[in-house]
Amino acid sequence: MKLNIKTKYIVYFGLLVAFLFRMFNFNYEGLWNDELFTVSSAHPNLSIIEVINYLKKDIHPPLHNILCNIWIKIFDYNDKSFRLLNILFGVVGVYSVYALAKLLFNKRVGLYAMVFAVLNRYLIMYSQEVRSYGLLFLLANFSFYFFIKLIRDGFNFKNASWYIVVTTAMLYTHYFALFVIASQFFCFLFLIDWKAFKKRALKYIVTFLLPNLLFLFWVPIIFKHLDKPRGGWRDEASLSLLFEYSHDFFNDQILSVVSICLVIITFLYLIARKLIQFKEIKVFFNKSNYGLVVLITWFVVFFFIPFIKSSFSDTMMFNRYFVPLITPIIIILAFYVSKIKSKNLREIVLISIIGYSILVLFLNDSPYFEKATTFRETVENLKEKSDDPYVLHIANNWRFFDYYLRQYKIRKIKSNYKAFRKMIDKEQPDEYYVLLNLKQIPEQFKKGVPSLKGYKEANSKIFNNSNNINGNKLIKYTKTNNLHQVIKPEKDD
Repeated sequence: MKLNIKTKYIVYFGLLVAFLFRMFNFNYEGLWNDELFTVSSAHPNLSIIEVINYLKKDIHPPLHNILCNIWIKIFDYNDKSFRLLNILFGVVGVYSVYALAKLLFNKRVGLYAMVFAVLNRYLIMYSQEVRSYGLLFLLANFSFYFFIKLIRDGFNFKNASWYIVVTTAMLYTHYFALFVIASQFFCFLFLIDWKAFKKRALKYIVTFLLPNLLFLFWVPIIFKHLDKPRGGWRDEASLSLLFEYSHDFFNDQILSVVSICLVIITFLYLIARKLIQFKEIKVFFNKSNYGLVVLITWFVVFFFIPFIKSSFSDTMMFNRYFVPLITPIIIILAFYVSKIKSKNLREIVLISIIGYSILVLFLNDSPYFEKATTFRETVENLKEKSDDPYVLHIANNWRFFDYYLRQYKIRKIKSNYKAFRKMIDKEQPDEYYVLLNLKQIPEQFKKGVPSLKGYKEANSKIFNNSNNINGNKLIKYTKTNNLHQVIKPEKDD
C-alpha cells in the first residue's frame, strides 16, 4: 500500500484527528458492568492461562482480554490505561477502512471513507470503551482486506499468512466474527475466478479453513453459553432494526436514513443490473461492481444470518454486535460521494457531511461522551466522606464496586453480608457505609438493607446517570449510642 507524499500526509493527518477525537473526554465516565468484567479478567496478577479460564464464564472469546492483560502489566492498572489501548485499536480501525476502501475502489473513496470513519460517533464511542468491539471492527476490515487480495489479485503466501493470522485473531475476539467468515464465503462463491482457483485449490482450501479449525477450541464454550437463556436487553428480530442500528451508528436520523437507503439502492441495482440497459447507469457504476458486490454481500449476510436465527429462537440481535457493518455502510456512502461529477459540488457535499457530523458529535441530545454509569462517582463520593471507611457493597456481581473501591485504596470492604456483620461486630466502628446497585439488587435485599445491631441509617444519596436512571445508592449508618443529637439525612442529589 504505497502512497504518494501528498496522500500519505493526508492519511497521517486523518489518523491524528481520529486520535484527538477519541482522546477527547475519553475518561469522562467510569466503567460500566461489561467493562468491569474486562478489567477484572485482565488483572495484572493473572496469567494468560488464567485469563482464558476466566473468559470461559462468558460467551465471548478471550483475545481482547488477553491483550488488555499484557498491556496492563506494562502500564498502570486503571481506567485511563485500559481506555488508551482501545483508542489505539480505534485509530488503527480508521486506517483499516481507508485501506479496504482503496483496495475495493480507489484512493478517493478510501480517503472519503476514512473521513467518515474518523467522525463516526459509534466508532469513537467504542474506541473509548474497554470492550472488544473496536478490535473486532479493525480485524474484520483487515480480514476482508487480505481476503480480497487473495481472491482478486491471486494467491500468494504473504497474503495467505496475513489472512490466517488476522482472521484467527478476529474469531478469538468476538463470536459474531463467524458472520464475517460467512460473508466471505458468499463473496467467494460470487467473485472467485474458478479457473485460477482450480490451479491452487488446495492452498485456498487450507488458507480459508485454517482459521476456523484453530477456532474449534472455543466453539464448545460458545454452544454452552448459547443454551443459556439470554437477558431481556437484546432486540426482537425486526426489519426496522436496519434503520434503528444505522441510527445508532450515526446518532442522527438524516445521516442514517441516507446511508441505509444508499445500501438498499445498491443492493437493488446489483440484483437488477443484468436487466438494466441504461448507458448512464452502466457508466456511473463502471468498474465498481466488484467492490459493491463485496460490500453488499458483507452487509446482507452479516445482518440476516443472526436475524433469521433470532426470528425462530432466542434473539442474538444487539446493535454493538453489528459494529463491523459500519464499514460497508460508510464505504458505500463514500463511493456515492466520490461519483459526483462536479468537483465543486462534490466538495460542497463532502464538507457538508463533515460539518454536520461534527455538529452531531457535540450538539446531539446524546453526545458520544455521555455518562452511562455511576460506580466511579459513587465511590468518589464515599471517599470524600471518609478516608478509611468500612464498606459493604451489594450487587449481583462483586466486581461492580470492588474495582473502584480498590482503585481508591479502600480496603475495609466486604461483598458478603454475613462476613461484613462479623467484621463490624468485632471492630465496632462509629460508622459504616453500604453501596447498593439499584439496577441489580440481590433478592435478599429487594425489600431494603437491614441495619446492623447498634446502628441506624443516618443519610443516603442516590446517583443517577445522564439519562436520569437510578444507578447506585450510598447509605451511611452510625452508632446509635454515639448519637447525642438527631442526625438529619442529606437530601438526595
